Amino acid sequence: MEIPIFYGVIRENPKEWTDQVEKYLSKIGIKDDKRIFKIVKTHLLGNVLQWFENEGMCIADWDKNEIKWLNLKFRIIDRYSSDNRKMEMMIFENINGKGFIRIDGEVKCKYCEKIENVTLREINYFEVREESEESLRNKIETLCKEYFRKGMEYLSEYEERCEHKNMNILQMGECKIAAYRNNQKVYEQTEYKI
Repeated sequence: MEIPIFYGVIRENPKEWTDQVEKYLSKIGIKDDKRIFKIVKTHLLGNVLQWFENEGMCIADWDKNEIKWLNLKFRIIDRYSSDNRKMEMMIFENINGKGFIRIDGEVKCKYCEKIENVTLREINYFEVREESEESLRNKIETLCKEYFRKGMEYLSEYEERCEHKNMNILQMGECKIAAYRNNQKVYEQTEYKI
């Protein structure tokens, strides 16, 4: 019995895939979370591999006694279920239209320099209604500041548990939020964290 490759595309069923992973792990008797994560990683390709290297690995807080595979399993099912993927596709097909603002955000850990798109757990966009440019600017700025605050909070929590924390390889942490209208950047805020 082999684990199939999972690409995270619409026609795939993440629940079936994670069930197959569990059957395989049960058959070969692996229970160690670090080995499980390595096995899972070798069976991911495309966007889902990138997601795993960023968000998925954050589940793996090896210092705490948590059921990490279970956490990862539910995150994969939630992230790649067909309903979520279809909704994302519909939104992103429309997002290039004039009526939408998209907000992207990422943080970079100062110890391991891992970059993660923290604000993209939900799709951050909103439709532009009939409002003045000034009102729209204020709305964008308010939302971006809120996402920025969440990003900085997340960065502090992530750095606190980063496995590279005690290796004295100190870089600069970073939190960046940007808003786009018609794929043109209309707002950006970046802060470095020492």
